[in-house]
Amino acid sequence: MIYSVVVNLEVENDVEISANLGHHALALFLSLIARSDGHLAQKLHSAEDHKPFTVSTLQGKFSRRKDSIFMHAGAPCWLRITTLEENVFARFMDGMLKSGHRVSLDKAILRISGIVTHPQGSSWAGFTSFETILEQAACERKVSLQFTSPTVFRSGGKRNIAFPSPELVFGSLFSKWNYFSPFKLDSSLLKAVQDHVLLSRYKLETKMLNFNNYQELGFLGSCEYTANDRLPQDSLKALSALADFAFFCGTGAKTTMGMGQTRRMHNGSALPRGTRSHLEKTG
Repeated sequence: MIYSVVVNLEVENDVEISANLGHHALALFLSLIARSDGHLAQKLHSAEDHKPFTVSTLQGKFSRRKDSIFMHAGAPCWLRITTLEENVFARFMDGMLKSGHRVSLDKAILRISGIVTHPQGSSWAGFTSFETILEQAACERKVSLQFTSPTVFRSGGKRNIAFPSPELVFGSLFSKWNYFSPFKLDSSLLKAVQDHVLLSRYKLETKMLNFNNYQELGFLGSCEYTANDRLPQDSLKALSALADFAFFCGTGAKTTMGMGQTRRMHNGSALPRGTRSHLEKTG
């Protein structure tokens, strides 16, 4: 199973902290894993390949200043965690139980007020499986994705690309899918995307994020991708599965530090198709 969990929090102290807290959110997640399994926490921290989780930045209504935010005691906020391996989810939840309902993020002390795993509690929560995503994937020639946090792609070492071309977006999703899923997709899909899928509509803006002593430029917004009539049905189904998978794996680089938060739009709904169908089946 793969999961998307929303952790609802409440600020316990008046505090001013850095405006971009991706590295602090990652540290919070790893500290919770360490409460349950220190070896796993170290392994996740040092992994150089794809990591089996994503972490959002802290979300909430804060008083924003130039490079910082001010949070009042009692203010609600939340973090989103996704996991692509069962063991990581289990250790995270165990760490939450062992946290004493309090965690720290930079200089902020946060009380855990609730954990949401069902989309009825949050449109950013849910769970499914790789098999279910494949089974429920529809053969649609138009795919719409919403990038809700700055997204960027690594190319040629240190060169970054902040534009959602089909080959970069679906190449990123394909790579993560085949790394974690037991149901591998054929590599011919990448050539098919390059030849037969176009970025047909987009509404984007760019945003710079600060990570301590360096910055990352990424894009935000929505995109529609259209496959022409020469893309076969099996490739359409795989493309649709990757679009639904984006909800759990994120897109591009630094998804463990708040970047690349992505979801597919289905007729105005933000719930991934596979997640919705699976939850309806299991009640």
